Parts: sequence; C-alpha cells; structure tokens
Amino acid sequence: MKFLMKRSWFSRDLLGFSLTSFFNDFNHEMITSILPLYIFQLFGAAHAPQYLGIIAGFSKFASMGANLISGWLSGKIKNQKKLLIVGYALTPLFSSLIGAVHHVFSIVLFRTIAWSGRGLREPVRDAWLSAITPTRDYGKVFGVQRAMDTLGALCGPLVAYFLLSQVSVRSIFFIALIPGFFSVISLMYLVKNYTVKQMNTKSITLLHHFIQLPKQVIFFIGIRFLFGIAYYDRMLIILRAQESMTGQTVSSIAAAGWAILLYSFFNCIRLIGEIAIGSLSDLYKLNKKYLLAGCGCGIFGLLNCALLINELSIWYWLLIFLAAGLSVATITVLEKAYLAQLLPHQFATRAYSFLAAADGASALCSGLIVGMLWSHVGAQSAFMFAAVISFASLISLILIRDK
Repeated sequence: MKFLMKRSWFSRDLLGFSLTSFFNDFNHEMITSILPLYIFQLFGAAHAPQYLGIIAGFSKFASMGANLISGWLSGKIKNQKKLLIVGYALTPLFSSLIGAVHHVFSIVLFRTIAWSGRGLREPVRDAWLSAITPTRDYGKVFGVQRAMDTLGALCGPLVAYFLLSQVSVRSIFFIALIPGFFSVISLMYLVKNYTVKQMNTKSITLLHHFIQLPKQVIFFIGIRFLFGIAYYDRMLIILRAQESMTGQTVSSIAAAGWAILLYSFFNCIRLIGEIAIGSLSDLYKLNKKYLLAGCGCGIFGLLNCALLINELSIWYWLLIFLAAGLSVATITVLEKAYLAQLLPHQFATRAYSFLAAADGASALCSGLIVGMLWSHVGAQSAFMFAAVISFASLISLILIRDK
C-alpha cells in the first residue's frame, strides 16, 4: 500500500473508494452467489430463470432511474458525498433484508431498492475519480477501483460457500451485513469532501442534457444499450451451472456449492483481468474501443455459443466462467475509461449517468427476454438470442468513429 501511495495517480480518495467498493461488493456478492439457490428453493426449477431475470431486470432498471436522479442532484447540491453515503448504505441493508421474505414481489422490491443505491452513487463516484485523475492514468485508476470491487466479489462467494454447510441460506443474508457496515465507515472517514464541477446550462430536460453530449458519446451509449439487451445477469449462469450439476450430486445444496466455487473462479479471473486490462491499455496505448469490441462483446457472444452445447464436465464450466470473467472485466473497466477519453470533465457526471441508464434500461429488457425465453421456450433459445445480439454489438462498436 505504501508503494501505491507514492504513485502520483494513487490518492487518498482512490484508497477510500477502493476499500468502500471492496466491502460493499463483499456484501453484494455473498448475496448474489446464494440468491439463485434461494429462488430455486422457494419457487422451483421451472420458475427460477424467469424470476431471476425479473429480479435482475427490475433492479437494474431502478438503478437507471437513480443514475439519472444522481446526475441531476450532483449539479444541485454542494456536498456530493452525502449522495455517496446514502447509496452505499442502501445496498447492503436492503440486499440483506431479502433473507427475511419469501414472496417474489418482496424480493424484487428489496433488490430494487438496493440497486437504487448503486445508481445513486456510481455516476458521482466515477466523475469524481475522472476529475482528480490525469487523462493518461484513467485505465489504472478505474482498474484499481474496480479490482478492489472484484476482490470483495471474490471473497464474498467464498465466505458464502463455507457458511452454506454451517448455517441456513437465510442466515447468510444477515451475516452479509457486516462487510456492508464497513463499506460505509470506509467512505465516511477516508474520502474527503469534494464537488465535481458541472457544465453551466439553461436546459431543463433530460433530452436536452443528452443531446448536448458529443456525438460519438451518444453513439457509444446507444451501442452499449444494444449490447445490454444480450448482457444478462450472471446469476443466470450460476443457475445454469447449478441445474447442470444437480443430477450428478446428492442435493441442490451440493450443486449450489460447486456453482458458488465456479463463481468465485469467475471473480478471480475478473480481478486479474481488471488490473491487467486497465494497466496494459494505458501502458501500451492499446485501442480501448477494439478491446471492448473483441474481449467484451466478442467473448460474451462466444460464451453463449458454448452454452448451447450440452456438456457437463467441470473443465467445460471452468472455460465458461473464465470467458465470463474476461468479458465482464473488459466491459467494467474499459467502457468508463473509453467514455472518459471521449469527453471533457464538465460533461462527465451526466455522461456517466446516461451510460448507466442505458445499462439499466437494457438490463430490464435482457432480464425479461432471456429469463422468459429460458422458462417458456428453453435455455438454448435464450443463449442463441444473446449470442446474436452480442456479435451485432461487436460490429457496431468497431464501426463507430472516435472523433
């Protein structure tokens, strides 16, 4: 840590945001890793894909609304840190409360409130980091922050795996509150008060805010929306692995344990990928657009093609989660770093808000379409749909002009 603190790009704010992200995602991923099992136990195999798709879709859609509110509020209030505290507190609290209910409506409601917290905080945090970071270091800074987030995502499922044989599934939800508490404490005491400067504008509608963005930014956000329609929640991959292994193991609990370990492997690959991709893209001045297209959209499309094959070996599933980890790492790091290099700082908060809004709106479509296709037509139709959209997004992203 002392070595990092000597680096010009590593600040106290980055340390605070990194620790906050670590503990918050520790909580979030503990719950995410066991939620497919929880839904499977409550509603059965026939309804689990559809309900998981609905839960993921509506929660991310609510996050979209919160992102838009956050982008607007950040220009109206002086102390933007309050938005961050509220956002980081809502997520662990309401995620853990899911363990107290057993109706799908209540689960959707609590997950939606939790993700609204994510929506409130992310545009402010991302604009904050981009404003205090030299342009040449965007990849490293976003890579470190996301890597700490993913490190928490690695630890959370591992803890959930060991707890699975010791306590009930419901109890794990409440144990996850502990890292959630530390995430808020890290934010309060390590991140200094700072206000990101906003562009002065007389426009009062979201449409006006959107069309004031540079043209290439608008195109990029549109392509991100297209890809998001195929970019279904990783809980469905966990469920797919769990279902495939259930017939080979004693119980669904044992199958869920294997799926959680695979998910931990996914987060490990994602952690390594976020550090490597962010740093190497800056060091060697790699084209972030082509990396996004190939390693993001392309690998995710190939992953869905692989899921069309009815193969049950552990090596097959390791490759599936390896591909998922690389794809997610590329998208989470480079979409923000690529966007940052396309626009000036005064557009940053609103641009990140609209990017996250595109993610949320497309996630609702993805959750409903992929989940319902899986439950009512079959898993293969869902994965075929995702593959086609992913490859279409790859081609569109390659064709976009940077200037």
